Amino acid sequence: MLERTVGGGTASDRCAVGQDVAEATATTRQQCEASQRTATQAERSGDKAGHDGRTGDLRRGGESNQGCRDDYDKVDTRVTAPTEHGALRIVVRCLSHNIPGPRAKRTATMANIICQHHLRRDSDPDKDKITSMGLQDLDGKKVRFLFESGSLQDDNRLEDVPVLGFKWTGSDLLPRDVDARTRAYLSNVPFKHTAPRAQPSQKAKSVAELRENLDDEGWNKYMQEFSLRRLQYNMVAGNVMRAWVLENPDLFHDVMQQYTAQKRWHKLDLSPSEKLWVDAPKERGGTSELSLIKLVLDHMGKAEEESESSTATSAARAASATPAASTLGGGQACAHMEESQGT
Repeated sequence: MLERTVGGGTASDRCAVGQDVAEATATTRQQCEASQRTATQAERSGDKAGHDGRTGDLRRGGESNQGCRDDYDKVDTRVTAPTEHGALRIVVRCLSHNIPGPRAKRTATMANIICQHHLRRDSDPDKDKITSMGLQDLDGKKVRFLFESGSLQDDNRLEDVPVLGFKWTGSDLLPRDVDARTRAYLSNVPFKHTAPRAQPSQKAKSVAELRENLDDEGWNKYMQEFSLRRLQYNMVAGNVMRAWVLENPDLFHDVMQQYTAQKRWHKLDLSPSEKLWVDAPKERGGTSELSLIKLVLDHMGKAEEESESSTATSAARAASATPAASTLGGGQACAHMEESQGT
């Protein structure tokens, strides 16, 4: 459950508590502790008669102590569970890869994290709305989420809606201030606003049309960005990308250097073929690098477990065949991969 991911549910770490509520909580605790000390001292009294005579007081002390606990629970509930219909906005900042679970479900996951941390329930599409601002399904990206819950009553103004700020670390939702620029931006965004989808101004061009309308330099820049995106989204390398990469291995070299550097900077796990790329001594434009490029292309779009297994098998077979192949995972590893995939 995400409740465990969020890091528990104590009053101190669920949300930023206002000063008045904090003082009320502290007073309640002091009252409870005082009642408990009174009851304990009476119980330890050696005078049995006196003890019997104070039975009623002890009972009342226990009832008072229970009442303190009930009052404390009420304070805690007010902090973590706002009114059912009160409007609320929460802004969360995080790095995309710190959101647990499948990347395609990161927005829904963040909605659950916010709800379980602050509202003590799962997210409900009928009550809540969450909007992402950034590329949340791409690792290593800074993302903001706007979570809105409840409904705006007719007598309420948009500027009166509470706005809370948090930072998601990957394990905890930490309170943070909402800057003036963000507040100014939200003051112009209607509550639970859904922006209309932009309609394409013209029909998307085919690959052939793109190539025809771009010179060599423009086409190469386009394909470098196209290849980087497919790597970032862990998508299969299609025929167009394969053909371009094999014709321009030096340009794909730059793409791989940028891609692996970004992952290492953010301390993201490298796939087996990416580890080979980083660790292997590469001769730019040489035969050994071309073999490694083919291995990377073959493993694009594969699940991590499948990629690791097939890479290990390919590398082992290549290593047993020739010393030169063992350094990189080898040309024979690529040949084996191509045969197994029928490409």
